[in-house]
Amino acid sequence: FRKICGVAFVKAASVPITENVVLTQTTTLDDCIGLCAAYNEANKTSIAGGADYVCNALCWRNGFVNDDYPGTCLGFTTANST
Repeated sequence: FRKICGVAFVKAASVPITENVVLTQTTTLDDCIGLCAAYNEANKTSIAGGADYVCNALCWRNGFVNDDYPGTCLGFTTANST
């Protein structure tokens, strides 16, 4: 994972907008990354078979003024278009 702050990534077009494979509160960005990696490891067979989505991007909400979801970790699938 690369840490990039202040950038919004979008989900892959084939992934439902409501699909987050990781959705929980964490106290650090590193914890959020760890949950995403742990999800992938625990579900590697179903991900490889196309039954589940890979967690290859995440958003960790922390530090926003008046944040309505402080510390929320949202892991999802995105497509690299670069």
